[in-house]
Amino acid sequence: MRLIYTLLLSSIWISISAQTGCPDCIISLPDTLPDDALYLDSLANGQAGSPYNETLSFRLPMTTTPIAESGEDIPPGIGLSRFEIEQVLGVPPGLNWELSNDVFMVSADSTDGCVRICGTPLIAGSYLVEVQLRAFAGPLSSPASVFVPLIIEQQVVDNDGFSIINASGCGAVTAEFVNNNPSNGQEGFSYVWDFDQGTSSFDENPDPINYTEPGTYVVEYQAIVDTSDFTLIDVTVLGSSCDDAFGGNPDLFINVFDPEGILLYTSPVEQNTDYPVSFPTAITLGEGTYSVQVVDEDSGLGGGDDDCGTVEFNQNSEGVFIEGNLSLSINIFHPIDTINATDTVIVLPQPADPIIDPSGMISLCEGEVLDLLAINYDSNLVWTSNGVALEETDSLLMVVDSGTYVASFQNEAGCTAYSDTVFVDLLDAVPPTPLVRTEGGLVGTQGGMDVPAGTEFMWLLDGQAFNEDQLFFCPTINGTYTLLVTNPTTGCSSANDIVVTDADETVCDTPVEELLSSAGWMVYPNPSQSRAFLRMPEAISGSWDLELVDPLGRSVWQQRFEQVTTYQDLELNWTGLPAGSYQLIARSDSGVVILPISRR
Repeated sequence: MRLIYTLLLSSIWISISAQTGCPDCIISLPDTLPDDALYLDSLANGQAGSPYNETLSFRLPMTTTPIAESGEDIPPGIGLSRFEIEQVLGVPPGLNWELSNDVFMVSADSTDGCVRICGTPLIAGSYLVEVQLRAFAGPLSSPASVFVPLIIEQQVVDNDGFSIINASGCGAVTAEFVNNNPSNGQEGFSYVWDFDQGTSSFDENPDPINYTEPGTYVVEYQAIVDTSDFTLIDVTVLGSSCDDAFGGNPDLFINVFDPEGILLYTSPVEQNTDYPVSFPTAITLGEGTYSVQVVDEDSGLGGGDDDCGTVEFNQNSEGVFIEGNLSLSINIFHPIDTINATDTVIVLPQPADPIIDPSGMISLCEGEVLDLLAINYDSNLVWTSNGVALEETDSLLMVVDSGTYVASFQNEAGCTAYSDTVFVDLLDAVPPTPLVRTEGGLVGTQGGMDVPAGTEFMWLLDGQAFNEDQLFFCPTINGTYTLLVTNPTTGCSSANDIVVTDADETVCDTPVEELLSSAGWMVYPNPSQSRAFLRMPEAISGSWDLELVDPLGRSVWQQRFEQVTTYQDLELNWTGLPAGSYQLIARSDSGVVILPISRR
């Protein structure tokens, strides 16, 4: 009894070697679940390169009824005693697993369990996690498998500068890069990308990059964001010719004018200043030439203010400006953001696809064995038939059934390669095994088989074609005589042997020389339908037994004629026989005559 409950079939089969490192799992099952049920929870999707920690809860059945209800061809109602979980397969590379228990006793109602799957998956793809277990019904046991799909999505690497979609893979990787600092059409953004394989870009959003060789590639990114305002922070007067009317320090203030000469700002007066003196400002600058005027405030003494000098500047000005006796510095704030980031693209080595010989569409005759050979791998293969993994792992798979066959190989990096699919069609139009016999020393065929019309036959001697086209012949050579019958439509054959060890001593009761000449014998019409006539030559008389046989010796019609006279036409009525080629055998004490005839 083989118990297999398949929730989903897939040709993807990736194994792991150990269970380790996952915390204890907590069983969580629906409250409405029956006690006698086969239930498997689902697994959430993961992402390559990101931590994964999920619990897979399950309930194992107490009888075969839930399995039979799932469509398996097994009788329901058979009580099960226990289950033993042997291993968990198909877990993506980078993930580990830990069972809550590995033995489940039905008598103790302990058929609930869980598997914790955790770690960091390395490779994106669709996987099929298989829980392999063994079901026990009394002293009998049978392997069983329960499957659940697990999807690992493409890795998205994210940092302050950029994100990578599909940052790792096997054999080749086409990585997409997402700029995390988009310009949104605004000026002032510039970018530099270095993809570490001789390719660089200044585009804001570069095209996907193909990495075709295994390795670790460091992607470097720089974004320069020059979008902030130019702000005049302060003006510092370092010195001037202005002084107070009484020889003291001047009372200074500044005026700032825009490029059109319009006054933008007048500072408060700094009384009795010592150089240097700084005037804080917060003026946003645009394009063009601005000016700053330094003034000594003397109006309170009955005189006009003194102009200490004017300096012109723009938004890109910096440093000390000297105009006559006036010297001052201008502080303009214009922040430029530079964002540097790096990340990696990993290309793992991809094994070569298994090459299967023979390949393509193959017809297999019933009873034959087809050897499928993976010519470039000796071991560590996974063979699947119609998507279900088989036990064979070496390079040779012997096939006896119809189906689709695929071989896969996984390297140490966790990358899997698949062969082309081999389609095997099992033909059931195989002729029945012919019957052979000896009769009076003669070797020949024996009737009693249902043979399709048009079936071909051939005699072989020790495996080589033997030039003998009679139904019975007297062997003259010791050896193995084989009658090979072939369905010409399918090419399928069957055969039977008879061994002759005393040909040199054999005396045939009906020796070949007693086979009468067919001259003067005639069957008409030929081909015939349901009725024909046999005309015998002048010298023939007596009693004759007539038999109609097909090419394999099947006796399909017999009739005895007593006291046949010369030139008598005997009516032969074989209504109901199928169309095809036959031989009419006439036997009497005088000998044997064989005549070919056809039915339409």
